[in-house]
Amino acid sequence: HALRPILEEAVIGGADNAVQAGQTFTLTCPATLGARCNPEALRTMVANLVSNAVNYTPSGGSIAVTATESADEVVVSIIDDGIGIGPVHQQRIFERFYRVDDARSRALGGTGLGLALVKHLALASRSRISVESTEGKGSRFRIHLRRARS
Repeated sequence: HALRPILEEAVIGGADNAVQAGQTFTLTCPATLGARCNPEALRTMVANLVSNAVNYTPSGGSIAVTATESADEVVVSIIDDGIGIGPVHQQRIFERFYRVDDARSRALGGTGLGLALVKHLALASRSRISVESTEGKGSRFRIHLRRARS
């Protein structure tokens, strides 16, 4: 599947919300890049991760969605320079109902199900999700997809 149209559709709401929140939003994906993926699952995963990035990045911050290809996979990254996630929480954030900051999550309308859904969709669509984050500096979530057949 061609990734750019899937990603453009996935980020539309989040990009608008980012601009309204005073954040910079960018999408970088070569027009020719493709991957073996479930388009609906990928759209949902990216939309969810972008929404989280917008919610946990202060005004003036930036959010970037990038798609790159390596020898063995295609990676869609959602990168922000927001509040970040402490190491203790990174192992648990994909669990159902787990919230790093209960009060803030409730104030933002969070259910604690978003990242559990992302992980479930990744597994169901034969992809995987990973995270790198530094508290106070931001997060990078990666969706690892299979390369398109050549």
